[in-house]
Amino acid sequence: MVYCPAGQARSSERPLDSPSQYASWNGLESPDDFFTSPAAQKGFQEHMQFMAERVNSVNGRVYKEDPAIFSWNLMNEPRYFDNNTACQSQTGTCTNAMQKWIEVSAAALKAADPNHLVAIGSEGFWGTNSPKLDQNPSNGDWAAQTGQNFVENTQAKGIDYAAIHVWPDNWNVPTSYLTEWVTQHMEDARTLGVPLVVEEFGKNVTGHTEQELAKARNPVFQAIFDLLEESIANDDVLKGAQYWMWDPLLVNERSEGWADLNQDQVLPTESTMTDIIAPAAANAAMNKPVVRGCTPKVAPTAPTAAPSDAAATSTAGRKLMMA
Repeated sequence: MVYCPAGQARSSERPLDSPSQYASWNGLESPDDFFTSPAAQKGFQEHMQFMAERVNSVNGRVYKEDPAIFSWNLMNEPRYFDNNTACQSQTGTCTNAMQKWIEVSAAALKAADPNHLVAIGSEGFWGTNSPKLDQNPSNGDWAAQTGQNFVENTQAKGIDYAAIHVWPDNWNVPTSYLTEWVTQHMEDARTLGVPLVVEEFGKNVTGHTEQELAKARNPVFQAIFDLLEESIANDDVLKGAQYWMWDPLLVNERSEGWADLNQDQVLPTESTMTDIIAPAAANAAMNKPVVRGCTPKVAPTAPTAAPSDAAATSTAGRKLMMA
């Protein structure tokens, strides 16, 4: 699993670990001030230290020593707000501030936990000084003003691998753009000599009929997992793809929370799962050995009677497959 010490940078709801909350705690004018405020950064680094030393309530291990954790993200999608006028007029100032925040935060997290990998957690936008600026959504306009700069950010000391997100609905881009987005980042990752993971992707559907899945969602998932399988076969840089989202507690209409089923939810019986995700995971498992210490438990024998609601929530034998 991948842990984020901080929530989404753009959230206006002020979850307890977001820049908005740090701004509120420290009397800052804007959540964007989080990235440069010494007081906010002190609190953030203390939070990372706390997380690294937290004890896993399931296995009793301190997080920084827990092999169940694959990696840390510094934050989920760290970026300046789209309407930040300073970033619009002086993009380089925000880009430099974001770079410094990544470098300082990665060093602090590595000091707190030297045992796990660290990635940024960003979408992977290119900055205004990048020759790939026009590869950003909307040809670079708003994306370049977020402060992100993929290559320079990934080169920061303490960042172990490259990670990107891609959201066709949020960015209003066609499925064909996804392939170009990933392949362009693969090109950069080869130059940098680092692995690449597509940390987030998904596709909304207004209904969960097989007709709509086949038309709208499945082509998106197929495009990403085709790239992953090809990369695995050629021992290329793309090493993993993580989709959003799957809630193992949502199985059918009897499941608690079914009424809140999201448009991006992938159900276990849908063709997106059975025809695309599951075969891709099986292919990854065949091509890469299970990491020592992460061997999954043997799944229990399936009951002959219909499972109870409690039994249906069991996670025994489940494992996340990633190349």
